Amino acid sequence: MKKILGFIIGVTALAVFPAMSVFSESSESSKNYNIDELKENRLNLVEEAGAGTFETRMKAITECGLGRMHYCLRVLIENLDDPNPTIRNESIRGLGFLGMEEAVDPLLKQIEKLDKELEENKKKEEEFIEKLKNEKDLTQKAYYVTIIQELHDDYKMMLNAKAAAIWAIGSIEAESALEKIKVYIKDKEDSIRRITATAIGEIGATSGLAILEEAIEAEKVDRVKVDILKAYLLIEPTKTKYIDQVIILLRDDEPWVRYYAANAVYDLNLFNAHVPLRRALKIESDPMVRKALHRAYEKSIAH
Repeated sequence: MKKILGFIIGVTALAVFPAMSVFSESSESSKNYNIDELKENRLNLVEEAGAGTFETRMKAITECGLGRMHYCLRVLIENLDDPNPTIRNESIRGLGFLGMEEAVDPLLKQIEKLDKELEENKKKEEEFIEKLKNEKDLTQKAYYVTIIQELHDDYKMMLNAKAAAIWAIGSIEAESALEKIKVYIKDKEDSIRRITATAIGEIGATSGLAILEEAIEAEKVDRVKVDILKAYLLIEPTKTKYIDQVIILLRDDEPWVRYYAANAVYDLNLFNAHVPLRRALKIESDPMVRKALHRAYEKSIAH
């Protein structure tokens, strides 16, 4: 009986183990295939981000950033020198999404380069405005108007790129860059002051508090001040003095200020703001602002 049982076990083993071996080899082959396919997909994405049609490149660059594909770092940095400003801008944003410290120095250099280009652009625009004032010929005047408009459009594009680069440094939370970007909290452009405050808040270093406090006191534009206050409170959320200022701005004369203030209350989790939010809702007529106030109010009473 034992011999028969042993024979049966032996035959069963011969039947099962070869099959297991084949299955194991098949699984390993499948794994290798998937790894090879993954490598190929990565190479294709990097290649498409660096070369090809505009649409293909934009799609690949966006995928690199939003997907936080770290292997795209090199191609996105190389794209900072691309002749197409839209490719450059999207690559800057992509580097911000990647959140890698290696991108900080290239981004700082890009900001320096943009500062020079913005200054040159402004000088050219002023020259053509002066020519336009003194020109009598209507055809020539029309030409100058076209040039001025093109320069203005270029200026806005470069300004957006500068803002994106500062945002990217904040997104990376690069404390090492704080000393370099803090000067832009005093920039003449409102959008740059706002985004610099946001970046300092994202970096989150306590050394940024003094910079933001000085900026709050100096800022004359309430839309910008909301973002500076928010940045400060992200780092130091217990500063009652600045919490009160955000709440006061919920009833500002300008709708956009009220809108940004409501969003700040929401983002900062100012749960004790439900009473001023309710009062602001009672008198608010702007649909966009009402929506932001309601969202902040619902969050405040939920905690």
